[in-house]
Amino acid sequence: MGAFMAMPLAALITAMVKNSGKRYEVVYQSTHGEVAPEEGTRRPT
Repeated sequence: MGAFMAMPLAALITAMVKNSGKRYEVVYQSTHGEVAPEEGTRRPT
């Protein structure tokens, strides 16, 4: 019975740890000094 309950308990603890950490916003930074492309202005390749 203990092994049956160990996996859900481990998943619960893992989910709580992942959700309680710091979150960082992803920032676009080009090495060429360009600004970030807008969503509707991309050229087809």
